[in-house]
Amino acid sequence: MYKLTQKFTIVSVATGMAVSANRDKYKTYQFKKKPSKEEIKKIILGDIKLITNLHLPKPTSYLLSKNNETLYRFDIDGCMIENHKFKELIKKIKEKDIDLGVCFETSVKFISFENGVLKWESCPDEDCKEQFKRFFSPVIRPLINEIFGMGTKIEPIRCEKKNENIEFKKIKKDWKKLSEEHELDIEVVGIPPLATFKFNYRNYLELHTLFTQEMLKRGYFASKSVYVSYTHTEDVVEKYMENVDEVFRIIKKGLEENKIKELLKCPVAYEGFKRLN
Repeated sequence: MYKLTQKFTIVSVATGMAVSANRDKYKTYQFKKKPSKEEIKKIILGDIKLITNLHLPKPTSYLLSKNNETLYRFDIDGCMIENHKFKELIKKIKEKDIDLGVCFETSVKFISFENGVLKWESCPDEDCKEQFKRFFSPVIRPLINEIFGMGTKIEPIRCEKKNENIEFKKIKKDWKKLSEEHELDIEVVGIPPLATFKFNYRNYLELHTLFTQEMLKRGYFASKSVYVSYTHTEDVVEKYMENVDEVFRIIKKGLEENKIKELLKCPVAYEGFKRLN
């Protein structure tokens, strides 16, 4: 059973600190199946409109729970709350190790942080699991203590999404398959959530530039890397690969006819950072 419950935070006169009011006294909506974000937003907006019309105190947020375990927190506009400290945690992990940071950002979703307890939903693939096993104690745990406070307890929630539906590994596999079909020499590298391919040619910068140019013509702001997320469904990836297939064909023909520079309609991309003034 899923429940959407009003949450009120009040200020203690004795301490001046914010504390949670007894949520059992306030309205709760029950669902047999997990409600969508759209359903939740509609309920919250309707609730707030009624409360406003009746001149009643507004809740500070809403909690969606399952079997009394908090899953998500929403503001009074019906938007899921992203904790700014959690964003800082992701940023600092990336500063330590970019691959680990990308794994954490794509696999771990913030749920709530209350009373010293940090809840998150974790859905890593096998590669990211290995990263977490290796770097949790030396990297992630100290950063959690630094940002959320010493002694912060972590309560992971079982992943409700199956990684088999996430097109992490399919992109790398399909890049390689298409390159072999077009007889292009490329190297596919990177962890599944942040996959990258490289053209193994002396004029690789020209080839990368041509790839981006031609993908832009097809409506994709694409480079040699893909930052994979849950929105990359099988249909999205298949359509992307259909366009990659066309562009690889153009690149192969350009190489055979030695006309890569002629195909370019923009300056060649460069590596590294340069001052503009």
